[in-house]
Amino acid sequence: MKTSIYKERMLRILMILIRYSDSEHYISAGKIAMILSDEYGLPETDRKTIVYDIKALRDAGFQISSNTGTGYSIEAAPFIKAELKVIFDLLSTVKNISQKDKDTLIRKLSYFLSIYDQKLLSDTMIQKEKHRGISLYYIEMILQAIKNEEYLKIKAKRRVSMIIPYLLDLENGFYYLYYAYEESDKIYHLRLDNIKDLDYTSLKHGKPMRYDDCRKLIDESYNAYSTEELMEVKIKVCDLDSYIIDDLRDSFSNAIINHDIVTLKVRLSDLFLSKIFSYGDKVKIIAPLTAVERFKCYLLKVLDIYTR
Repeated sequence: MKTSIYKERMLRILMILIRYSDSEHYISAGKIAMILSDEYGLPETDRKTIVYDIKALRDAGFQISSNTGTGYSIEAAPFIKAELKVIFDLLSTVKNISQKDKDTLIRKLSYFLSIYDQKLLSDTMIQKEKHRGISLYYIEMILQAIKNEEYLKIKAKRRVSMIIPYLLDLENGFYYLYYAYEESDKIYHLRLDNIKDLDYTSLKHGKPMRYDDCRKLIDESYNAYSTEELMEVKIKVCDLDSYIIDDLRDSFSNAIINHDIVTLKVRLSDLFLSKIFSYGDKVKIIAPLTAVERFKCYLLKVLDIYTR
């Protein structure tokens, strides 16, 4: 009986780590003990036992990190959010499975994500639901054009252009197309749900495919806005008729938009603050207070240049 309880407790602890921890969130031994009792109905477990059990899981090969005063975090969950996003997108195209069965499978797979990634994935899927069929059709068309080194005709931001598609990348739950115009060497990126229309041309462009340049651009963007020191920043857009919402969505791959409030996960670098400053009085940082005060200091530094 004791062996059976021990095995169940070990399994439950592993599932708790998967659901309630990630690289940014740790869970304490005391919290784990409380969940074992409240959610799984296991006998009361003291903190010392949890510590020994986690050591046993580590010895079994599970990568579990610890942080003094904070708790534990699993480093290698069965899936990451981007992987499940691809599976969910592919699942939506399957015709011989009922929607009920699809929803059941999605719920089961989501159980292998942390509650934090579950929320982000859920928010992303809700935002993209009305674009789902179109986006999947676009993905197929874009990949075909990239493979055959052909032009695409694209309509975005009220402009119709012939483009050279180079790379389709999945970042934080959103698909991005990296491309160039015939007349320019600069590489641009565009989120798929911002494409108004897309046409396949079958016309060869004869240009070299610049995968390395695209990857360099992705790395530079990631390092500029998303490092280990991430902070969730909320921005209020004061002028909804402006270009701001679209620009924020294009500039930050993790942007979550709810009417006039945009939530970003960023590092409070001068690069980020200068980007917000460029919007002038059309936006306002509203949370957290740390970001508000940091932006005020940045504005005072800029003002000081002109008042010396």
